[in-house]
Amino acid sequence: MRVLHLINRLDAGGVLRHVIDLAEGLAQQDVTSWIATWVPDGHTLRARDDVLVLPLYSQDGRRKSPYGAVRTITALRRFLITERIDILHMHSRFATMLGAAAARDENIRRVYTVHNDFADLSFLPWYPDTVIAPSESIRSSFLRNARLYRKGNVRVVPYGVPLAEGQRPHAITDTEFVFVGRMEPQKLPGLPLDALTYFPDTVRCSIGYYGGGTLQDELRAKADLLSRPDATRFHGYVDNPWTEIGNPMALLFPSDALDALPYAILEAFAAAVPVIASDLPQLRELVRPGETGLLFTPGDAHSLADRMLYALEHPDTMRTMGAQARVFVREHFSMQAMLHGTLEVYERLLPSP
Repeated sequence: MRVLHLINRLDAGGVLRHVIDLAEGLAQQDVTSWIATWVPDGHTLRARDDVLVLPLYSQDGRRKSPYGAVRTITALRRFLITERIDILHMHSRFATMLGAAAARDENIRRVYTVHNDFADLSFLPWYPDTVIAPSESIRSSFLRNARLYRKGNVRVVPYGVPLAEGQRPHAITDTEFVFVGRMEPQKLPGLPLDALTYFPDTVRCSIGYYGGGTLQDELRAKADLLSRPDATRFHGYVDNPWTEIGNPMALLFPSDALDALPYAILEAFAAAVPVIASDLPQLRELVRPGETGLLFTPGDAHSLADRMLYALEHPDTMRTMGAQARVFVREHFSMQAMLHGTLEVYERLLPSP
């Protein structure tokens, strides 16, 4: 079986880990996989033999290029035919359009994994017949919003994340809290800094930021204005941050956007780190107060500060929640279950030998 994973960009975010883990895991199941995507200059993915770099964006990566989209469709079509691809697995709504154009008139099965909870672009006519959703809530959201889609072909295949080796001690070694993700407005990365202003002067607390984005400089400037000069550490974009993160008290997830099933939360759970997240319906599926983490009022820095202070005052409770979060991931979001479920979808699409 030969599979091409297609996504418009793969330079940041949890989908990066998902697509790479899926492609590498399937390779161990005798599935030949490639990844087609736009990759920024200097990124380590450019050196991989299994990555087809697409000219989809401007050099700075901020604007889609119409000319680049045409060149991308041409390159994709050539690759699909030359490499005799059996399955084209698309991982974004834009990718479904590119894939439909590139695979036209070819006997190539198409699959779309819907990674986001969305309410726009509901009338896209080029969604493939087979769709994968990583959770029941995302499946319901997709069927509710994608109104032209035939409603019987959405299969739930949960994400899978590898568990960290052993169970790490929960001692505070580097920073008490971490933010992992893109520093973009919808992620509210500045909210933890606002929360620090509600802390008593006697309470020590530091936050480690792992990620890149358009707000990096603004956040650094904001951190410099705090009365806690050593409270914030910026590590920039890290390909796999949980291999470098020490033993934080919790992951902070302040986003109030339509975060459907954030990979950052699952990866924290896999490392036995509980999560303090916005109280959103789609996040309650993962962050269960008192069991796997804590929830706070979305966008409310004072509410976030209360939860952070609680974590600092109850380290044993946080350690217990981290252990429970790790069990939760092992039972519901294992790599083995994701690979098995994905292979079942593929095999149903291909004709019997």
